[in-house]
Amino acid sequence: MKKRLLFDLLMAQPDGNVKFHGGGEYIKRILKEILDKYLDRIELTVFYDKDRFIDDWLQAELSAKSVCCLDVKDFREVRSLLSKGNFDTFYSGLPYLYTRREIPKSVYAIGTFHGLRAVECPHDDAREYMYALGLKAHTKHRVRKLLTECSDGFKQRRVNNTLAGYRKSLGAYDLVISDSEHSEYTIRNFFPEVKQVATCYAPMKESTLVENDVSKYGDFILLVSADRWIKNSSRAVEAIDELYSRGHLEGVNVVLTGLLPKRVRQRLRYAERFTELGYVSSSELEELYATCRVFLYPTLNEGFGYPPLEAMKYGRTCVVSAVCSVPEICGSAVYYANPYDVTEIENRILQAFAKPIDKAVIEKRLKEVGARQQSDLSKLCELIVKGDMQE
Repeated sequence: MKKRLLFDLLMAQPDGNVKFHGGGEYIKRILKEILDKYLDRIELTVFYDKDRFIDDWLQAELSAKSVCCLDVKDFREVRSLLSKGNFDTFYSGLPYLYTRREIPKSVYAIGTFHGLRAVECPHDDAREYMYALGLKAHTKHRVRKLLTECSDGFKQRRVNNTLAGYRKSLGAYDLVISDSEHSEYTIRNFFPEVKQVATCYAPMKESTLVENDVSKYGDFILLVSADRWIKNSSRAVEAIDELYSRGHLEGVNVVLTGLLPKRVRQRLRYAERFTELGYVSSSELEELYATCRVFLYPTLNEGFGYPPLEAMKYGRTCVVSAVCSVPEICGSAVYYANPYDVTEIENRILQAFAKPIDKAVIEKRLKEVGARQQSDLSKLCELIVKGDMQE
């Protein structure tokens, strides 16, 4: 008898003003693999909000393969589905909102946890403040910062509340999937009660390679997600601006996706050399990866970290953070910097321009990671389709 699988596509839909996000692309890649290779082994039901955006190609595939699609507006509705639907297995690729309140014990639950950001990198107050929008956000930030600085007890309660939230989510799943060895051992470190943890590297995103290598921006350094404090673009642009002030990087500009907060932009002495594009389409982003001279990614936290790999596809030299999962994924094919040290970021940028990394070294690392990504994609889909590891 085929296993009956309920697949969460709701969490792949737009998050606030963000139409596409890494977790959503991950979910869609897993679903596509199941649609392509595993429908003969399972009875698949997918749920999402039919009033919100979902990719045309994905809707077409679900329709062509006669997959049952349920309209769900809120994750809290999932309990009713699981209780009444006679499902054997539930899978979510962004499982943080679900607890045992939503997932009955009678259903074998599998969830992919993309790191534990709030535990690993809970706050960076000086930088977060720059990204806080509006009076309410600023007031909340200042009060939180003041209470944290003045009270060890308040700080510990915040930590305990964060851990308790993760514990509830992790406890809802019979099998926890992590997307890197780094993420797996973060889970094992903080939550030793979680016994079933398996690492499956996040699969490479599907994309069409850009052949054009001529940039309309001239020589440029690329940064992405400049509107998110966790990506650390504020220190990145500070480092580049300081290099400009010393006469370095002549003829080199900066292109950013996402918009810098006003407080960050106002500090720049050479603002005219920074081009902010805001949101860009997937094809536009590919072209930026293909034509940049250096890709700079001083992120403060990653569960896996797609962007450097996206730039490495085109043989680009990358300067990235020496923290979290990034060294595990990128190996020796990039330059590393302490993301909290602006001077070190400056040094690595100069080194990247003076001594670009050999493209053969980059290609070798991409092949190594790509082979594991493909193998782990099959491994993950087998785990989902099999359903119960005890069988």
